[in-house]
Amino acid sequence: MNGYEVYKTYLAIKLHFTTDDYDFNKYQGKVNAKLDSFTKRKDKYFFHKLSTRFNDTEIVHYFVSNFLDNKNKWIGDVVRNKGDEVYLNYKKRIDSITYTFENDMATLLNNFTKDEFENIFKINKGQHPILLKEYLGARISLETMTILDKLLNYVKQFDKNIEEKFVWPEVSRRIKKYRSFLLFNETKMKTILKDKIKW
Repeated sequence: MNGYEVYKTYLAIKLHFTTDDYDFNKYQGKVNAKLDSFTKRKDKYFFHKLSTRFNDTEIVHYFVSNFLDNKNKWIGDVVRNKGDEVYLNYKKRIDSITYTFENDMATLLNNFTKDEFENIFKINKGQHPILLKEYLGARISLETMTILDKLLNYVKQFDKNIEEKFVWPEVSRRIKKYRSFLLFNETKMKTILKDKIKW
């Protein structure tokens, strides 16, 4: 990759995470970005720097991890500040995703018997359910939230029934935007879930 290609990937991932109309995977990362516009940017150095460090696949995940961390990040903030740290933490979570999911499920079910699993999704009077509280308390990961939505499709119910309009809508958006990037063995995750709740 060269700096211009990294710039286009950055724009595509940014559009994916900050707009409703653009889907990175649907449009295969294609964006309208002219080389002439790129060469006039004062921050083009950052894109050139990243092009020497990452291949096509890695740069996508580098930007995904950073936009999941903060959707308003400027490229200079990513490269100069915590960008590498955010990416490394993301890679660790992805590399141990099965282990993380298993532990997160144990955390979620800690206060319930296995036949009370549905209680973690229960919304009382429009308030945050246990699942969301555990995520907001940093006791379970965004990956687990996203896997559970892929398996159980709970986000639609939360969107409909959670009444507050600030915290949950942002979490909902992150899950929906992350779904197409998060790859995992669905059969294995279903097996873990079934084992934990004895379906």
